[in-house]
Amino acid sequence: MGFIEERSKKVNALAEEKRRGMFLPPRDTGTGGNGDILERLAAIEHEKWRVWAGNLMERETLSEETRARWTRFMVPYGELPDEIKQYSRDNAKRTLEFFGNFFNNF
Repeated sequence: MGFIEERSKKVNALAEEKRRGMFLPPRDTGTGGNGDILERLAAIEHEKWRVWAGNLMERETLSEETRARWTRFMVPYGELPDEIKQYSRDNAKRTLEFFGNFFNNF
């Protein structure tokens, strides 16, 4: 068997494993097997929000109440109160669910 045939066989075997679900993430998108991933994604979600909110505050006229509330949360994710972190976790869970569904239908 030549190199190309051997490589093709390996690629097809890997694709078959993926189709059978051997590489699927755990179903639990809360605190189970994806807990660390969830927190890392939540931190990324918060950083994206910080950039978006900062840009919006520079360009748009917002109420003083909104500016004051947002400014309190313009800190790194680790410094947020847990109840505020939950917003970022909820967004991260939606991302994990999307990718879980995507790979289940692959």
